[in-house]
Amino acid sequence: MKEEFDRQDFDRMCWTMCARKNLDRSNLLISDDDAFKIWCIFNFLCEDHYPLSIVTEEVSSGSPSEVSSGSPSEVSFGSPPEVSSGSGLLPRGFAAEYFLRKLTDSMGGSWVEERFEDYKLELQAQRQSLSAWELITLVASGHFSKGMDRQTLSMGINEVYHELILDGYLMKKGHKRKNWTERWFMLRPTSISYFMGEDLAEKKGHIHLDENCCVEPLPDKEGKKCLFFIKCVEKSFEISASDKKRKQEWIQ
Repeated sequence: MKEEFDRQDFDRMCWTMCARKNLDRSNLLISDDDAFKIWCIFNFLCEDHYPLSIVTEEVSSGSPSEVSSGSPSEVSFGSPPEVSSGSGLLPRGFAAEYFLRKLTDSMGGSWVEERFEDYKLELQAQRQSLSAWELITLVASGHFSKGMDRQTLSMGINEVYHELILDGYLMKKGHKRKNWTERWFMLRPTSISYFMGEDLAEKKGHIHLDENCCVEPLPDKEGKKCLFFIKCVEKSFEISASDKKRKQEWIQ
């Protein structure tokens, strides 16, 4: 990829073209922007294998299961996410059930296991998979948000989106001059990009995340607090967050 490639603009362009053809907007309880965020979360879970779908085989109630290494588009329903031991910044093993539970929790609702089990059985009887458009329709139909108004549902989607797909200002230590500069960081499933500002006008760097990357907390030093260390094969990065909560969001 060229350095000036803007993933956010690219995602919006892909969404505009794909949604026009695949998404039935009739009877949806959410805005187009909320639908876009669910689509981004779906792609986050499935990474970049086409066609994207979440399969419902290998369902075991309550037990963790991970993404098959042979097919990154296949994400099982039955587990909370597990982070690869190689990197706290490289999410693996996300599940559709986890997303729906997080959404329910963010809206202040109670998870109804029977409702999910009924839907899961229905889905298994049909095609054994869940596409991005079906997930959007499922959430937007209010199936898992009964009793919630549209604003609450929208706020819940936005909260989960920002929790799973992180961005924000962090301080980065320079490699040559060793000075600290503020940059706008964006975390995606396999990379971190950082920019001069949140307008994304000037990209300053890119960190490719793979199984060889790891993240470690660091003690306070040089007048900087809430430090952590991103270690990759080619280069490592010292980062300072604004507070402990923000630090934990980036390293968990």
